[in-house]
Amino acid sequence: MRSKPLGRLIITPVILLSVLIVSCGPSAEEIAETSIATITPTAAVAQTPTLSSSGCYLISISPVEGAGIPSYDYVAEGFAPNEFVSITLEGTLHGDLNLSATTDDLGYADNLGVVEGNITWSMFVSGGSLPSDITFSIEGSDSECTVSQPVTWSTTGSISVSSRDTSERLVAQVDFSSLSEDSVIVSPDLRRVAFGDNVDDKQTVVVDGEVGKQYDLIGDLVFSPDSQRFAYFAVIDDEAVFAVVDGVEGKHYTGAGGLVFSPDSQRVAYMASEDESHFVVVDGKEGKTYDQVDWPIFSPDSQHVAYVARIGAQWLVVADGVEGKLYDDALNPTFSPNSQRVAYWASEGDSLFVVVNGEEEKRYEGVFADTLIFSPDSMRIAYVALEGEKIFVVVNGEEGKLYDSIDLGMLVFSPDSQRLAYFAFEGDRPFVVVDGEEEQYDGFMEETLIFSPDSMRVAYVPGEGDKQFVVMNGEEGKPYDGIGQGSLVFSPDSRRLAYLAQVGNQWLVVVNGVEGKLYDGIGYPVFSPDSQRIVYYVAMGDRRFVVVDGDEGSAYDFIIYGMIAFDSSNSFHYLALKGNEFYLVEETINR
Repeated sequence: MRSKPLGRLIITPVILLSVLIVSCGPSAEEIAETSIATITPTAAVAQTPTLSSSGCYLISISPVEGAGIPSYDYVAEGFAPNEFVSITLEGTLHGDLNLSATTDDLGYADNLGVVEGNITWSMFVSGGSLPSDITFSIEGSDSECTVSQPVTWSTTGSISVSSRDTSERLVAQVDFSSLSEDSVIVSPDLRRVAFGDNVDDKQTVVVDGEVGKQYDLIGDLVFSPDSQRFAYFAVIDDEAVFAVVDGVEGKHYTGAGGLVFSPDSQRVAYMASEDESHFVVVDGKEGKTYDQVDWPIFSPDSQHVAYVARIGAQWLVVADGVEGKLYDDALNPTFSPNSQRVAYWASEGDSLFVVVNGEEEKRYEGVFADTLIFSPDSMRIAYVALEGEKIFVVVNGEEGKLYDSIDLGMLVFSPDSQRLAYFAFEGDRPFVVVDGEEEQYDGFMEETLIFSPDSMRVAYVPGEGDKQFVVMNGEEGKPYDGIGQGSLVFSPDSRRLAYLAQVGNQWLVVVNGVEGKLYDGIGYPVFSPDSQRIVYYVAMGDRRFVVVDGDEGSAYDFIIYGMIAFDSSNSFHYLALKGNEFYLVEETINR
């Protein structure tokens, strides 16, 4: 769809409602804690442990087999040598009355600071009632070190405990009672947060808790790809519109939009207008004026800029200030990965065609602009074209087999650029086409067709009846009630495939056919750089936490966007909410 001409103001305003900043930035309080996650071979479950920053931690806790009431053997260390400790079981008795009850025990750490022993629920239990919501804790009298471990009682099995060191940095505190999630912007590296604030009938931008200058209106907040820079549009008196980049105001215009950083984060471009004149601003320099301009794009190497412009009733593509040929229409300029080629869709009369570096390809009755892609090595270009009542894929000018329909959102090159896959239809018969070979099922899920990093494997999601399943290199996986759209991911070494699967109203992660635990909701899984670990965000009731190789971490009210970023093979971070507080959470896996 063609964008509208620039008017007096075309920025997209951020929803700004009742945002209260309490603390900010690097000076905010830092909280360090060690978290214990668990593997649960039986019904014994440990959840959301929290240990003090003094160094004590839980080694193991095992329910005693055959015990009629909750009884645990435990080992902890990191206490002061020979210090006096108190051990507690706290839970709720459910019966005629809900009663919070505590069982206490006393002991000493040994000369190495190790505490081990057994604690058994000692209170009278009537009518067969057993305590629930049990928390096990140990507190040292000298070190004041406390370890607390929520557990579920079971008469068999044990809880294996693995250490996850967690640090939390308070980024900002906000009032979310009326703030929309869409008004919050997170940096690409998942370490920074920006949003808008209303102050005395004015608006301002808050970045990492630091309040910016007040304007009549702000919008189009954007971080640079390297997350170090920040920009937005601002308005004064409902007339002057300008970009604010790293806190510096740009030239005032009557309209502006399409703010974008270059991939290397060093350059900035956007559309602007002065009354009826429209142009693109790149690094503060105004380009030639036109009757209309579309959003500018940077090349992958950040050296080139292209956009579509209108002169009268015709359109052209402008690349680095050089105008291309005028056409009846032109859309979607696309740079090749090596930045040496630019391609776009154009029309002239009843013909539609692709233009690559100024050279027109074969004309068709229809060309689908959104399907235009380059191969990763930049040597091949593919798109979907229409002739008569048939549709087909064109690769470097060579036309593929004719179909009645092709899924326009799923034209995929392999990473080595040698293979191509897509979904197609003949009548009501759907096919997956890989390297020209067809495989038929009842249907396919969009956005599920992927190649492995080594290009040797291809996976997708077909359906049969009311079930869906994953196929990898022709081998069908277990059928489920649903597969998470876009959730398929290969490990970096291409040896593992993970995805989300639905069972009834719950979801689990499947890794190479092995099922994880069921949860109410799960975010997309992420593999570590060495392919050995898998991490994902989950929801269970009101709790939100991150799972590492099946181990559950600390609970939060919300994990921002459900996104997690690895920093190394044993460390990762994410942004989370506790109440109305934003935290940068960084975790290290010590095993």
